[in-house]
Amino acid sequence: MTNTSPAAPVAERPLIEVEDLRKYFPIKKGVFSRHVGDVKALDGVSFTIQPNETLSLVGESGCGKTTCGRTLLRLIEPTGGRARYNPSGNESIDLGALDRGDMRRVRRDLQIIFQDPYSSLNPRMTVGNIVGEALRVHGVCAKSEVDDRVADLLERVGVLPEGRNRFPHEFSGGQRQRIGIARALALSPRFIVCDEAVSALDVSIQAQVINLLKDLQREYRLSYLFIAHDLSVVRYLSDRIAVMYLGRIVEIGRTREIFEHPAHPYTQALLSAVPHADPDRKKQRVLLTGDVPSPVNPPKGCHFAPRCPVAEKRCFESYPQHTTMSDTHTAACHLLQ
Repeated sequence: MTNTSPAAPVAERPLIEVEDLRKYFPIKKGVFSRHVGDVKALDGVSFTIQPNETLSLVGESGCGKTTCGRTLLRLIEPTGGRARYNPSGNESIDLGALDRGDMRRVRRDLQIIFQDPYSSLNPRMTVGNIVGEALRVHGVCAKSEVDDRVADLLERVGVLPEGRNRFPHEFSGGQRQRIGIARALALSPRFIVCDEAVSALDVSIQAQVINLLKDLQREYRLSYLFIAHDLSVVRYLSDRIAVMYLGRIVEIGRTREIFEHPAHPYTQALLSAVPHADPDRKKQRVLLTGDVPSPVNPPKGCHFAPRCPVAEKRCFESYPQHTTMSDTHTAACHLLQ
């Protein structure tokens, strides 16, 4: 086995390329707001996403998943690293180098579905105005065609077109999330960040929205960065999975590889907590001790070492490089080298 950085399957050129992406939130104290440290929410993340592919980002709360999605889209400005968008397969756009006008044009292809269907919709706007706003701002269609386009989008996601004259508070949580999906689809994007898009919904509604996302992906050839906690949902929806811990990706690979042959101790602990329907199936639970280290002052070596049940001395001294398990599977662990 050899050392390498996180890799994706060799195929056509990736639609999205993220390289060493970092986001540090400054800590300031005192009357003069002195810079005394940084919260390292994202600390050198690299991955790629192919056209028509779903890459899921999983990990504990606070590990940097949402920050990663928002920094990639420049809803939060990155501290360092690069995010590239390849719209045609033979050109590469560095999103971080774009000015405001150019980024606005590229945003038509890069959208996001937010976690909370209650706070992500403007309560003072009708659903028709919420979904149609992007169409009017970007001039995608004539003003006379906006209402028809909005009605088509709402119908496609399972909301009655007549609902476009109602306000968000008049809908259930599942319907609101469908409206958020319609808004994300309005500009015919190629890439969507799904930030915990189903975590706030009831289980039965989750299944409907997940199936809707899969149908839309096939119909519009969408690529997803799917951020989630629920590993059962991730297994059903994903082509590949990236496991994050304290701002870094510790393992990445095909969904089947991650679930059947998890290599990193943290991934093994996450999967051991997934319940199974078969009561006769015995499974050894991996219990982690201690708390997640502070992103303000992460451990010198492997960030997971203080909680790892198999950590060695070298794990506390240096951060491991990614080790290749297969052409599509890598993990950052000293014990694999």
